[in-house]
Amino acid sequence: MHKWIVFVSMLSIGLVFPMGTACSSDTGDTSSGQSTTETPLVLKEAAQAVTAVLEALDRDLAEAARDLSALDLRSHEARTVIGRLHARRADVVIDACTISPEGVMLLVAPDAYRAFEGKDISDQPQVQRLFRTM
Repeated sequence: MHKWIVFVSMLSIGLVFPMGTACSSDTGDTSSGQSTTETPLVLKEAAQAVTAVLEALDRDLAEAARDLSALDLRSHEARTVIGRLHARRADVVIDACTISPEGVMLLVAPDAYRAFEGKDISDQPQVQRLFRTM
């Protein structure tokens, strides 16, 4: 039996945390006693924020995959699942789609990208890697 793939494109994770915090600079001054090999607090906080977003996205993606596993991926119900996944994470997700075992995009959310439904993306390196590793 073929497995359907749910694919999510993400915006730059760098946008997850506030730009003001991310752009603060470290002068390299060690007079405060802080070693230059220590990770700056801003980087630790950024890493925690990115991890939290990726974990939430992973949970939502797993839920969508469970929901889609019982559906015809060309159905209105499947489109609702994909749309809900995108809407829930629209701050970090560009689009969500299902891909056939042949590498054809079946459903795409949001509607702005619906024109890509039916497009063969099997030649894209990330899709080939996805199929190889499952």
